[in-house]
Amino acid sequence: MIVVTGAGGFLGRRVVAALAERGEATRVVLRRPEQASALGAHQVDIALADIRDAASLNRALEGATALIHLVAIIRERRGANFQSINVEGARNIYAAASAAGVRRSVFVSVIGAGPDSPERYFKSRWDGEEAARASGVPTAVVRFSSVFGEGDEFFNVLAALVRAGPIVPLPGLGRSKFQPVHVDDAAEACVRALDPSFAGRTMELGGPEILEYHQLVNAVAREMGKRRLKLPVPLFLMAPLVRSTGWLMKTPPVTSEQLRMLRYDNVAKPGVVEAEFRFKPRPLHGNIGFVRMVSYWDAVRIMSGRMPRHIRDH
Repeated sequence: MIVVTGAGGFLGRRVVAALAERGEATRVVLRRPEQASALGAHQVDIALADIRDAASLNRALEGATALIHLVAIIRERRGANFQSINVEGARNIYAAASAAGVRRSVFVSVIGAGPDSPERYFKSRWDGEEAARASGVPTAVVRFSSVFGEGDEFFNVLAALVRAGPIVPLPGLGRSKFQPVHVDDAAEACVRALDPSFAGRTMELGGPEILEYHQLVNAVAREMGKRRLKLPVPLFLMAPLVRSTGWLMKTPPVTSEQLRMLRYDNVAKPGVVEAEFRFKPRPLHGNIGFVRMVSYWDAVRIMSGRMPRHIRDH
C-alpha cells in the first residue's frame, strides 16, 4: 500500500493518477472529505488526517509499505505556518511511517532548500527534509523547480498580471532564472523515485528549458495573444507595496517571502530527469494553453486577494 499525503493538491492529484495507471494500491491522506472529489474516479482508500495530529497520521499509515509526502505550504496563514506544516508536519508523518514499518518513501521539496538559507520558507523545507532523513525510513528527496500546469499558482498569477493591463511589473530586472517542469512530469518522477535504488539520495529536477522571469512573462503574454510593456521595478520599491497587500488581503497575489525568493535562481543541472528517470520532460512552450482560461474577472479576483478556488485549493 502506497500512502500519498497532500493527494488533493495540484501535484498530489497527478501523483495519484500516475499510481492508478500502474494499478498500485493507494491510500490518500486528506484533511477534508470534500477534497476527494478532486481525485476523479480513481479507486483509492481515503484516510482523513491532519499533518499536525500525530494520532490521525498513525491510523492513516497502518499497513503502508511506501509513502510519497507532498504536504507543504508556501504561504503562511492563521493556524498554519512554515514550522507547523513544513517542519513539524514532516516530523509527524515520518514518525508514523517509521512506526508502521514503511520501507521506501519520497519526500517532495524545492530547489533552494538549505540549512543556511536566509528565507524562512527555504529553511523550513530543509528542516522537513532532515526530519525525513532522521526518521530511519529509506527516503529519496526530490526537489523541483517551478511546477507548472492547469491550476498552478505561479503561472496563473503571471497570467493575471498580463490580463490586468498593458504594463507588467518585473521584480528587479526580471533576470531570476527558472527551469519549469510540467506537473505530469513531476508526478512521474515522484512515482519512479520510489524505486529503492534512489533511497538516501537528494535530486534536483527541472524541465528542459532555463528561462528568466521576463521570458516567462513573454511566454504567457504570447500564449494569451497580448502585447505588454514590461517595467523593471527594484525589489526595494516593490517590498513596501507587497507588505501592505499582505496586511490588507487574506490571499495576496504575491507575499513578501515570495518576492524575496525572486532574488535567487531556481534551476537544476540539465538532463537530470532523462539520466535518472529515463524519460524526456516536456517544455514550457506549447504546454501552457491553460493561461488563456484566466479571464479578466479572474485577474481582478487574483489581484484583489481573492484567489479562484481551482488555484487556491491546490
